[in-house]
Amino acid sequence: MTGSVGLIGPRDVVAQVAAVAAGEFPALDLHPSPYAHEGQAVDLIRHAPDRIDAWLFTGPVPFDLARRAGVLRRPATFVDYTGATLYQALRDDARRHWDVASVDTLRRTEVLKAFRAAGLPTERVRVCEYGAGRDVTDLAAFHRSVARSGGSALAITCRRSVYDAVGPSLPMLRLAPSAGAVRSALTATSLVCDRDVGADAQVVVGLVDVPAGQELAAEVRRLAGVTAPLSPTLSVLLTTRAVLAEETGSFRRLVMLDRLSQGRPRVHAGFGVGRTVAAAEALARRALVRATAAGPYAAVVSFGVGADLLLTGRSADASDAGGAVSVAVAERRSGIEQTKLRRILAAAEADRVTAADVARSLAIEDRSARRLLERLVQAGVAEATTTRAGSVGRPPKSYRLRIASRTISSVGVSA
Repeated sequence: MTGSVGLIGPRDVVAQVAAVAAGEFPALDLHPSPYAHEGQAVDLIRHAPDRIDAWLFTGPVPFDLARRAGVLRRPATFVDYTGATLYQALRDDARRHWDVASVDTLRRTEVLKAFRAAGLPTERVRVCEYGAGRDVTDLAAFHRSVARSGGSALAITCRRSVYDAVGPSLPMLRLAPSAGAVRSALTATSLVCDRDVGADAQVVVGLVDVPAGQELAAEVRRLAGVTAPLSPTLSVLLTTRAVLAEETGSFRRLVMLDRLSQGRPRVHAGFGVGRTVAAAEALARRALVRATAAGPYAAVVSFGVGADLLLTGRSADASDAGGAVSVAVAERRSGIEQTKLRRILAAAEADRVTAADVARSLAIEDRSARRLLERLVQAGVAEATTTRAGSVGRPPKSYRLRIASRTISSVGVSA
């Protein structure tokens, strides 16, 4: 895998990321662009050379500033400071005694989770999450206000500008990304730079709830990704949309479920597809929740556009009627309500139905009907077939539905 990557962040963190890249990702052509203040990130991108294939930011703030400014024309991701990074810092700092903690920029839920994992109290933890319009002055005032509330206070930040403003007057801990967080970001960047995947590649983060071990490692190799344990039963993996689509037959079935379910009471996986690791991870967590509710062995892929697809194993949910599934199974896989599915089935007469028929049955526009039919294809409960013979003009695209005990042919969709 090769690619030209623009690396943006404060000088010390840029040097840390570049050192990991030089030792473990030699194929990446890294172009470091350090700044003195995160507000300079936008100008660095505007004046960057055209050969940049992807952007890697050393933290969420410069990434968000660039996104809001509309200057990102290439895939981009950032090093995440929550999770292992915050937990490691708290664990290393546990010898210090303080009553109150103020944390800026990070997500409150992730902050509290890290505190609990480190065995630290959360009652007097105050968090000021990142948001538009909150500048260094606002965050410095936040930390000073918490410190004045009484007791021994520790301020925590991942922003160099805040550390420079507050550090001289308050006990302050500036987070540095963990080695694991840096590797994850570099891995994601190398995946989106892969010429074989294509310029429009999307990052996939997978959360697999199954005891880790050699079996899971072998499955991840099939997905051309990397994995790391998050807990005794939960592991995270990174791959790309193109690879996952190929492995699942265009997001229909995940044979990995069959192999991992042998001798286990449950196996769940949630996959999030996004332009950044952070976006994909958020979708993966949502997908894992839905997979857990779907049954003992299930996987869900979330695209963040209202299309969460349920994947089953090779043999799960199949009936005796040529692989047809029940309406309930079709609902779980496609996310389309049973009432709509039954009305789509009712719209079929003499084994033929058009998008216009479906639109009339559901009282929706033709293009909305076509989107529903495409979702059924993605869910694996419909398939493209040959067009109808004898049609005049541009032939319609046809589908075969595999729902309930009947197979309805030639679902016509106008091109």
